[in-house]
Amino acid sequence: MERDGLTACATSFIQRLQLHPRIFSQFQRVMKDYSTDKLNAADLVSELDTLFQFHPDFLTGYKIFLPPHLQPTLPSPPQSPNKKIVLKPFIEFMNKVQKRFANERGVILEYLETIRKLTQAKLCNKEAYDAIMIVLGKENQDLIDEFKFLLFGRNGIRNDKKKEDKKNSMEDEMFELDMNLTRRKTAEDTAKELMYSLQQHEDQQININIYFSAVSLGYIRKIYKEEGSSIITRLRDDPTSVLPKILKKLESEEKVLIKKWRDIHEKKNNPCKLRSIV
Repeated sequence: MERDGLTACATSFIQRLQLHPRIFSQFQRVMKDYSTDKLNAADLVSELDTLFQFHPDFLTGYKIFLPPHLQPTLPSPPQSPNKKIVLKPFIEFMNKVQKRFANERGVILEYLETIRKLTQAKLCNKEAYDAIMIVLGKENQDLIDEFKFLLFGRNGIRNDKKKEDKKNSMEDEMFELDMNLTRRKTAEDTAKELMYSLQQHEDQQININIYFSAVSLGYIRKIYKEEGSSIITRLRDDPTSVLPKILKKLESEEKVLIKKWRDIHEKKNNPCKLRSIV
């Protein structure tokens, strides 16, 4: 009697699954790989959980086909904590992916795995989009563009454009920081060279223009802001007393520049953090 019940459940499951030809085809291939020992039991469970993740009834139904000793340890159907993700458009899009990549099961499984992580908030939208770009490849730009629209929508694409603009702005800012770090280092090296020269020849007359370039003097003037002009004047008049103060200021400025550079670099390379500041 129990066996008849299992047979009826299995028959019902197959009949329902046949209403989704592409999923049914994938199911047949997975079961064939399992029956020919290409997949072990754990791999079978993993592949079917991924294949049926958008169909909770199938997630329950396929367990009928598994060895009894595996069934108590099967994971529950995944729950999606990300309430903002509407799955239906992504399922419909999956059909297009399946049609395009009918003979490449790995692509389909990668797509399903990416959507699973997205719905479970393990990936942010930008990370999911980047992953799908790699999975589908540049030769399938039409699918990539459609997925981008599904993921971001019109407003989201505009926001994505804002993110790109923000990235470009960050690159400009990082370039400027790199330039300032270089100018700072040049000014510091020159100041140390001049101090050494003064220590060796205490009574010598110094023309700071011979040591400092106009760029280095301009940088020193800049970091002192409103006091910049008076610092340069004092440097010309009494370099021995002013140079230690300038060197200390340059060392302090290095810490500020490095912190700014690291902060921008982190935001630029962290798509989720970048999203939060747009």
